[in-house]
Amino acid sequence: TVVLCARAGDPVGVLRAQGARRVLLLTTLGLALYPAFVGVTLDVAWLAVYAALAGLCQAGMDLVMFDMLMNTFPAAKAPTFVAVNQTTNHFSNILAPLLGTLLADHVGLGGALVAAAVVRLAGFLLFVLDRGAQGSPAGNDEN
Repeated sequence: TVVLCARAGDPVGVLRAQGARRVLLLTTLGLALYPAFVGVTLDVAWLAVYAALAGLCQAGMDLVMFDMLMNTFPAAKAPTFVAVNQTTNHFSNILAPLLGTLLADHVGLGGALVAAAVVRLAGFLLFVLDRGAQGSPAGNDEN
């Protein structure tokens, strides 16, 4: 997504043209559907397609979330907020596969994929329901 946005011009400009909230909702929904699609797919070729689309959605969500983060805190405290954001992201990137494997060992791969889809859909629904202070999840729809 970042490469596609860069080829299209200014990546933040693309986000602003589409609206950060809209891009966030689309990418979050795409990521929510990924484990469900993987769970019901019988053809390995489709797994590659789903993984590629999920990768685009993840890159888009990362870009939107970082842009929204940069617009919600004071510029003087930017290094602290960025550090906390990156630390939290990296911690979840380490913990999630471990928890997923543990869950798959207990309920099976199909059950773990269903659980992942449910959790991701819950996150998507929270973004849908949260209108923020000015109509976006970060309260900053125009930025």
